[in-house]
Amino acid sequence: MSEVKRYNTELEKDGGLGLPSLTMRSLSIGSWVEYKDYSALEAKCAALAAENAALKSFGGKLAEMHNDLNGEGTGIQGRAEVAIQQVALEAAMEEFDAIKTPATDAFLAEVRAQGVEMFAERKNKEMMSLHPDTHAVGSIAAEMSSQVKQLREFAAQLRKGGAA
Repeated sequence: MSEVKRYNTELEKDGGLGLPSLTMRSLSIGSWVEYKDYSALEAKCAALAAENAALKSFGGKLAEMHNDLNGEGTGIQGRAEVAIQQVALEAAMEEFDAIKTPATDAFLAEVRAQGVEMFAERKNKEMMSLHPDTHAVGSIAAEMSSQVKQLREFAAQLRKGGAA
């Protein structure tokens, strides 16, 4: 999914007819989104909920397996039950490892990338606020610019599933 644009409403004093008008302005922390973006977000949430429901149901599978193998025994029979339970646990772990969560993975990658981008923006603002009379302002700005570029590249790698 592409980046969701967020908007806030603003009241303009003169809408061209001498009357105030309400407009929508793009703003990173806006309270409004377009319907198509809302639908895409809703679908993403549904996919996340389905994946997490599958993960939660796994606990029930483990309990069922444990109950099926639970028994009383002593001596050789008791040791055999332990061996069976170990095999069952290995099977359960294989099943758990088989659970794929692409929507969750993508969502978490996006959250991480947004955090990195927030830091990049902070560094960019620091760079822009350097006073021209600062000692070695040119080299400091160049270094900060390089850091911002690296942070943005890292955020892009996170979104692609790399650089974890």
